[in-house]
Amino acid sequence: MPERRETYTLIDPVTFDGSTYTQITMRTPRGKDLRQMGEYVTPEDKAFAMLAALSGVPIGVFDEMLQPDIDALADLLTKMKAKVPTKLKTSSDGSHIVSISNQAKSTA
Repeated sequence: MPERRETYTLIDPVTFDGSTYTQITMRTPRGKDLRQMGEYVTPEDKAFAMLAALSGVPIGVFDEMLQPDIDALADLLTKMKAKVPTKLKTSSDGSHIVSISNQAKSTA
């Protein structure tokens, strides 16, 4: 599946380490991104580290960001993850999921 990217415009631009950030572009997470979150203890640290990893923006930018912008980026990430096309195969009586697979077909 091709990597998706979505851009969010900040309510309040952030200046950090001599650079001003007006927009943050996020990419869909990969398994390695999820594994790296194990290095962090608190949910907040994990969330900021994930946002930084998926945007390529220094983690300190998120420390200076307004709460509504952080919430909007977290919502954007949730929506991006929800867009992953999957196909559920259920049991013959429909009572449980038997398998989950990606519907996207490779052109390679």
